[in-house]
Formats: sequence, structure tokens, C-alpha cells
Amino acid sequence: TDSAYSLWCARGSLSDGAVVLNGDVVFADRILAATIPSRSDHSTWLATRAQPDDDGWMLALGPDRRVIGLEAVRSGTHTVGGPRFKSAGILSLSAYTGRRLAAWLDTAVHEGRANCHFDEILRRHLAEVEFEGVEIDRSSWAEIDDAGDLERARQVFAPARPRADAGGDA
Repeated sequence: TDSAYSLWCARGSLSDGAVVLNGDVVFADRILAATIPSRSDHSTWLATRAQPDDDGWMLALGPDRRVIGLEAVRSGTHTVGGPRFKSAGILSLSAYTGRRLAAWLDTAVHEGRANCHFDEILRRHLAEVEFEGVEIDRSSWAEIDDAGDLERARQVFAPARPRADAGGDA
């Protein structure tokens, strides 16, 4: 199965609102503060301005920063029109959106669509909920899908090495 089924298993935890994190994402501590929506009835979806070689789920934002589109982009393809933002796989759901998503996941699983990403479920229902797209710094998170991603994440999140004291005995 994929993330839709995994989130469906936790659907009872969504009704009061929740933060949803993809399991293959690592991020700086400060990122969780970015999940706090500007309005309590909104949900937030964290993303980074897309670059040409990005793949994965891409958000389209309206002028008011509302998520108005979502598409899966494969490596080596280009998104069509307007700026796109690569999903960081970090969402904060309002209680309303959490309850709606739980119901949509329930329907999807009962229809035999457990083998999809929860992003696919949300894409079908974007017009029914309010998601505020929040842009985060690309260097504050990493998605780890393969060994190359793991190495990049190690470089981004490596602890700072202490500097040798130029004038002292070490």
C-alpha cells in the first residue's frame, strides 16, 4: 500500500486537526512553526519553489497563497504554466479538513484505492477545503528516496564542525 492507506489507519486522529508528515522527510526544527496557519479554519501545506529537476507532488498557488492545484511530476518532465512548488510532505490540517480527509480516505479504501498517495485523494477535493501554501527554505528539509538523497540530506543537516583554534594548542 501507499501513504493513503497509512493515513487511513490513523484517520481517527485527524478529527481534531493534525500535522501530517511523510515518513521519508527530514527537516529542521523550525519547520514545524511554519505549519501554524494564518487562520484557524485553514490548513497549511509546506512547499519549496520548484526547480527544473524536481519531481514529486507539485502545488500551484493562487495569488492569495491558496493551494489551487496539485500534480504529480515525474523526473525529467516539466510542469505546465505558472510557478510550482514542490511539496515537502508536511501538512497541518484544521479539524474540518482532518474530518473531511478521514472521510475521503475511508471512501478511497473501501473503493479499493488504498495503493495511492494521500496527495491523490486531496487533489480530487482541493476545491472543498482551504489549504494555505507556505513556502519554506529548500535547505531546511530533505526528502530521502534513494542513496543520493540520503547523501544530500547528510550534507544539509551535518552538525557544524568546531573550528580549530588558530593560536592554541590542540
